[in-house]
Amino acid sequence: MKKIAVLFLGLAMSIALVGPSAARAAGSATLTLSPTNTTVNTGDSFSLSVVVTPNGESLDTARVELDWDASKLEALAFDLSSLFPNLSPSNDIDNSGGDLSYGAYKFGTPITSSGTLATVTFRALSAGSTTISVLSSSKLIDDGSEKLNTSALGSSAITVSGTTVESEAPAEEE
Repeated sequence: MKKIAVLFLGLAMSIALVGPSAARAAGSATLTLSPTNTTVNTGDSFSLSVVVTPNGESLDTARVELDWDASKLEALAFDLSSLFPNLSPSNDIDNSGGDLSYGAYKFGTPITSSGTLATVTFRALSAGSTTISVLSSSKLIDDGSEKLNTSALGSSAITVSGTTVESEAPAEEE
C-alpha cells in the first residue's frame, strides 16, 4: 500500500511539473510588425508589414489580431501577400474599437521560411503617440496545432504630429 501511495505521489508530481510548462510552450514561431517605429502627420497614410518568422516550425494557417488607439489611427486596408494566399472567413476591421482580425491559409507545402503575411495600411487621425500591437489571441498553426510563441509578439510605436482630421474609413469592414 505504501509503495502504491509513493508511486501515485511521484506520478502526480511529474504531471504537475511537466503539464504547465508543456501548455505554455505552444511553439517558437513569431508574428511581428515592420517597421517598429513610424512618425507621420495627421491625414497621412502609412503601411506596416505583418511578418511571420517560423523559427523551425511548419505553418499552414495564420490569424493576426491587432490593437491600436482608435482616437489616433484608423485602419484602411489589409492586403495579403503570397505567403498565405487564401483569406480565411470572419475577417474584420473595427475602427471604432481599434481592432483588426484577419486570417489566411495555404494548401500544400507548409511555410517554413520567414516572410510577409500581409500589409496593413493605416491613416493618422490625431496628434500623439500610440502603439499598434499584435495580440496574444493571434494564431500560427500547423495541421491544427498552435505554433505561435506568444511571449515574442511584435508591436510598432507610432508618433503622429498635426491637427486632428476626420475619419475616411468605413465604420466597419468585413
